Amino acid sequence: MAPFKTCSLCGESWVSRDDLLADPEVVLLGYQAFSANPAEGMLLFNHMTCQTTLAVRVESLRDLHDGPVHAESLHGTEACPGRCDTTGDLERCTNRCAGAWVREVLQTVKAWPKTPRG
Repeated sequence: MAPFKTCSLCGESWVSRDDLLADPEVVLLGYQAFSANPAEGMLLFNHMTCQTTLAVRVESLRDLHDGPVHAESLHGTEACPGRCDTTGDLERCTNRCAGAWVREVLQTVKAWPKTPRG
């Protein structure tokens, strides 16, 4: 079985998504948005062991959100606070926007309990 993610610099790998999120050496940096389809955006993590950035498609974490997913994107409108335009902005977006579910996934990932590997 292929690992969920392998570090491109040091080769460390995580068997599952949960292993990656629980690793204290993996720190959430932000969300690199793809406004045409928020599910294709990337969550960015820093692998503290080797200081490499890891990218994980947000679609692979979609099941961490069990609330509504809105059809219309408000990106670029007056109603949009621009959170998805700032990679390091990890806050919620309360708009009824197609990308709001990603902001909720960020909250879940931020709060994920860290457990030392081994």
